[in-house]
Amino acid sequence: MHLVHTPRHSGAEVLVRDLCLRHAADGHACAVAAFAPSAEAFKPELDKLTAAGVTLDIPDAVLGGADRAWRYAAAIRAFKPDVIFGHSALPAIYGRLAVLLAGSKAKFISILHSGTDDYADRKLRWGERLLQARTDQIIAVSQSAADSYLRRLKVSPPMRIVLNGVDLDRFYAARERRGEIRQALDLSDMDRLLLQVGRLAPVKQQRFTLEAVTPLLREDPSLKLWFAGIVEDADYAAAFEADVARAGLGDRIRFLGPRLDVPDLLSAADVYLMPSLSEAHSIAFLEAMASGPPMVASEIESFAFAKGIEGISLIDLSSPDAAAKFANAVREAGGRYIHAMDAYDLKATAEQYALLAESVVKSGAR
Repeated sequence: MHLVHTPRHSGAEVLVRDLCLRHAADGHACAVAAFAPSAEAFKPELDKLTAAGVTLDIPDAVLGGADRAWRYAAAIRAFKPDVIFGHSALPAIYGRLAVLLAGSKAKFISILHSGTDDYADRKLRWGERLLQARTDQIIAVSQSAADSYLRRLKVSPPMRIVLNGVDLDRFYAARERRGEIRQALDLSDMDRLLLQVGRLAPVKQQRFTLEAVTPLLREDPSLKLWFAGIVEDADYAAAFEADVARAGLGDRIRFLGPRLDVPDLLSAADVYLMPSLSEAHSIAFLEAMASGPPMVASEIESFAFAKGIEGISLIDLSSPDAAAKFANAVREAGGRYIHAMDAYDLKATAEQYALLAESVVKSGAR
């Protein structure tokens, strides 16, 4: 059973979707529970999970406080899982409380997804310390996520780093249909599409992208700039929309919102942009690598593995001329690239999750 906050197009929830589809196909009984309603754009993904035989427990309204734990507890009692995965800090905290409320003997695995130091929050840190004894295993999706947890909590239950994986076949298939996809998106051979995918929030830096890239759009009429993703921060979204209006470039700058056709968008893109302030182990970055456009991203720890890889430019955004450097890298980017992606295949990630689940069940009592 997987516990999430809100079913939506974001890293943790996309991983849960893919893990459940893979594990269900392998014959495992799977369930997903949340304490907030699904984002409208994610509902087709829930339909896919239901069709695959995955049990869903999604509320109709946002739950708060103890209601979150009780909702999870009811789902646990109904599904009777052997292993529960709590994805990110809040689902992991309420999930372990729910195990106690449900009187369940299920093993609990916490997943550290965040690249933004969740446990800097004193209340979260306090809750985590209280519940560490109820944790059978921790999975960190990156070394930085593991280091952040250990820096704040000092001690840890058994921890394993399991890199996120993506369904490579989906992105490879779209890559082969690039011409057809661009035509369907009304992109001509002369158009050059710059694309950023990610939730609209300060950490993803869409406003920086606008600042850096708008001068390029003014000098090159063939350029188009598209953003795709959910709105996470309404104030940031309003400021972003104001920036777009001030740019005065009409529909050459577009915010597409959440999309189900991300493989197609990545296939169509001529340059992929990712100036994030922080990430854990970004699924969006891996999806772009699988799709093959040149990439211009921030020089952060989570992207360090890509340093020196042909077609990927990492820019130090702390420098005073970061916007100019970013723009220059975009200007010079071109071609298509085939990267070695075996280490980031969803099949390998799903296998590691299944093996860890089997291991904690066999280990017996905590």
